[in-house]
Amino acid sequence: MVGVEAVVEAVVGVEVGVEVVINILRGGMKRVIVQSTNEGLESLLGEKVTLFCTRYIYTGILTGLNDNFCLLTEPKIVYDTGAFDKKDWQDAQSLPKPEWYVMLHSIESFGIMK
Repeated sequence: MVGVEAVVEAVVGVEVGVEVVINILRGGMKRVIVQSTNEGLESLLGEKVTLFCTRYIYTGILTGLNDNFCLLTEPKIVYDTGAFDKKDWQDAQSLPKPEWYVMLHSIESFGIMK
């Protein structure tokens, strides 16, 4: 009979350097006051983002996020991007309300663009 001894040690450390203050809004929506340091969309809270969705392109300030939706303030729908290296969109029209919700499952890609 052969004896085998194994010792496994795991250390996981997470350091968050930015304090995040949130308010709980309608249906558990989080609104960021100070930018978060997490990954993905959450890391972009408070930034002007571009969301490439199934049908349309949306842009605005990402101010809320929950499991189903993200909240844009100063929202616009982009009908014509123009050249991506230009400062502004060729045709981006403001949506009728100062806040607009976009369903997360329709987002194909996102980032800070213009």
